Amino acid sequence: KLHADNLKQRALTAESALSAALERERGLREFFNRGFEAFTDGCDWDGGDMQDCAEKLGLIKPVPYDPEIHGECDCEPGETIYVRAALSSSDNKEDKP
Repeated sequence: KLHADNLKQRALTAESALSAALERERGLREFFNRGFEAFTDGCDWDGGDMQDCAEKLGLIKPVPYDPEIHGECDCEPGETIYVRAALSSSDNKEDKP
């Protein structure tokens, strides 16, 4: 019984990881497609549009700026900054802005 429970838990963990990976891939693909569409339509996609799109797709996330975590930045501690969301299981720390 313990072995079967362990196998079931491992299968659920693997299924969850696969689902998360597929969702990240979908977000990256959609971000690329939107950017490429803007490029071919005359480059009407500015930095604000890119940020909005990336946030909506879960590729970046707003966090309060902490110089000890994020390093040097032209920001005040606590100010909202955007960092890349973890794109793989090895991405477990927040990036610099």
